[in-house]
Amino acid sequence: MVRQNFDYYLDCEEEGKKVQKPFIFTISKDLNQTLDEFYNKHALKEAADDWLDKHDYKDAVVDDDDKVWMDK
Repeated sequence: MVRQNFDYYLDCEEEGKKVQKPFIFTISKDLNQTLDEFYNKHALKEAADDWLDKHDYKDAVVDDDDKVWMDK
């Protein structure tokens, strides 16, 4: 997939099209550990059944109503 995307970039560039140079992001192997530490420090951990009991489905906010659910 990377080579195919890069070939597409080269083709577009040769055709004179304005195209952003592709990049590859390499994620460090210890990312999961870092994320675990972050969530353990900053997140409230609840059992799923307890959370579902407290948050009735009928009270759910529509997915695309960003303003409402981001304010919660």
